[in-house]
Amino acid sequence: MTARQRRIFHKLSVVTHRLQKLADQRIAQVAPITTAQAAVLSALKNEEANSQRGIARALGLNESAITAMMNRLIKAGYIERTKSQTDGRIWQLTITEAGNGILAETVAPFSTINAILERALSDQELEQFANYLERIQDVAADDAG
Repeated sequence: MTARQRRIFHKLSVVTHRLQKLADQRIAQVAPITTAQAAVLSALKNEEANSQRGIARALGLNESAITAMMNRLIKAGYIERTKSQTDGRIWQLTITEAGNGILAETVAPFSTINAILERALSDQELEQFANYLERIQDVAADDAG
């Protein structure tokens, strides 16, 4: 049976939407940020990126899609933007102490979402699922060019 016949994309969309909605609700109870903003802060904290373009790539988003989000995070004092010392055209982004603090507030809500996955799948299934998602992401990235 094909992915289309099994409605895999639809099922992924529904699950993603439900988990995203639940995560946003749980985050909103403890912090004044969204899950997307938490992802930006996490990428900065983990040094996956230090520019707007790098953040967009790390999160698989268009750079234009995160411009407003970056400005809100800067205005809130969760990240700082400074000119690169090596390239004056580039702005370097860093997470602030306040950003680290607010990100720490999101650990428990995200843990509840991960607990849902852990209740649904065994450890072996979780490992396989993570591998499948990475493979799908790689193929989709290749197709996107």
